[in-house]
Amino acid sequence: MKLVAATALCAALALGIQASYLRQPIYEGKVESDQNFATSAQSTKPARAPGYRNAWDDCGGIGASATERMRTIASKIKGWAKPLPFVRHAAQDCGSLDPAGTQPGPGSQVNYPGPEIPAAARAGLAKAAKTLEKYPAAVKEKAKDVSYRLALVSQPLYEGKVESDQNFATSAQSTKPARAPGYRNAWDDCGGIGASATERMRTIASKIKGWAKPLPFVRHAGQDCGSLDPAGTQPGPGSQVNYPGPEVAAAARAGLAKAAKTLEKYPAAVKEKAKDVSYRLAFVSQPLYEGKVESDQNFATSAQSTKPARAPGYRNAWDDCGGVGASATERMRTIASKIKGWAKPLPFVRHAGQDCGSLDPAGTQPGPGSQVNYPGPEVAAAARAGLAKAAKTLEKYPAAEKEKAKDVSYRLALLSQPLYEGKVESDQNFATSAQSTKPARAPGYRNAWDDCGGIGASATERMRTIASKIKGWAKPLPFVRHAAQDCGSLDPAGTQPGPGSQVNYPGPEIPAAARAGLAKAAETLEKYPAVVKEKAKDVSYRIA
Repeated sequence: MKLVAATALCAALALGIQASYLRQPIYEGKVESDQNFATSAQSTKPARAPGYRNAWDDCGGIGASATERMRTIASKIKGWAKPLPFVRHAAQDCGSLDPAGTQPGPGSQVNYPGPEIPAAARAGLAKAAKTLEKYPAAVKEKAKDVSYRLALVSQPLYEGKVESDQNFATSAQSTKPARAPGYRNAWDDCGGIGASATERMRTIASKIKGWAKPLPFVRHAGQDCGSLDPAGTQPGPGSQVNYPGPEVAAAARAGLAKAAKTLEKYPAAVKEKAKDVSYRLAFVSQPLYEGKVESDQNFATSAQSTKPARAPGYRNAWDDCGGVGASATERMRTIASKIKGWAKPLPFVRHAGQDCGSLDPAGTQPGPGSQVNYPGPEVAAAARAGLAKAAKTLEKYPAAEKEKAKDVSYRLALLSQPLYEGKVESDQNFATSAQSTKPARAPGYRNAWDDCGGIGASATERMRTIASKIKGWAKPLPFVRHAAQDCGSLDPAGTQPGPGSQVNYPGPEIPAAARAGLAKAAETLEKYPAVVKEKAKDVSYRIA
């Protein structure tokens, strides 16, 4: 027994001496390995952020364990793109480095191509080999040798540039975007630089890209409208758009053809020749009106309308029939609003709400501040419909007659209070959950119902909860002080009192989730009891 104890003591001393030789000083530097790794150009997941470090990356030294294996584990946990050994490629510098060439690359840590491309190629070739093995291709006769003809048709490479954008345009009626100026597909250069950018090839490209159909350019004065210098020194065209587009002529032809068929099927009645009344023109002719009849101030839109109002000063061609703006009546404005999708025009009625927030508070600026009727006719219509519905309901289901209430007006003298001129602020009594994803109620916000019984006296938790449901805000909670409320929001000197934010840490969702988890675990263990292992034997006597 004494021999065993002596042997153990010697071994412990030997290990202690060996450990003193193996101990190393703490490494103060930094092992950076981001430049050794990249992500695939075909990956749809985000890359690991530069300089990111997990706790396990520093096992054995600062960053010494950030190997490909550990980075792969971190990527799976975080949902990042799989890390790959970095391989240099010219595409890594494309569009990310200084064109002067003085900045070294790489511009990005992305492998071109990613391993998915060769894998897909190998899978495709294997599939093709199996398919050809199962269904052999028909053997064709060997083509004749016509290489001798190349000497006859070969041409020197064309070094210039064939530009054809100016020969094409888009329709003024097209709703699709035009081809970008100077755009060139690979097939545009077949037979010379841009030599194949014909109308046919441009049409194919437009169908593929979803652009407007290209048309042979036709000059029109409308192409210069609003796009050239008014001095007239700049040559046109201002835009590559054909006015009118072929859709207009096609629609006109279709309309005329339809009219001809209709008249052929239903001939027009022959009327008597109208009498000559040209002599009356001398009595009714008027000189052309050179002024301007403005009627915007006579019309407004409803405050309840969800459509945009007619732009100030807007004028249709039909507004000038009989004089400049003389036909811009309510009826014609209503027709224009239906066509344009604007709010319905209403005869203007003055209201104090039109000046709210739009005029100078000094009171020196005359109104109205906006051409909006308060309230709109929708409110009165809804009220009338509601009253009519209530009347019909009461007529069908008469209300039960109650006894006449006792006169308690004498109590008002006891309960009446003077008007409260101050302000009851309760924002500091409420907070939101740190786990809530909805925005908090804005500081100082007040609904009309918050002031029932005094200024802010009704801004209770119940009324705030109702407002939050209506507005889509975070649920209000009784405020509970927590150190995290001051984190990053107060002066580090410590002279500014908190709280820095009205947020409860943790929110009620955390204890609720914990309780639900514990309850679930209890149910699971009750349903599937854990295996009971035998108690380990007592071997403490061996320690001596």
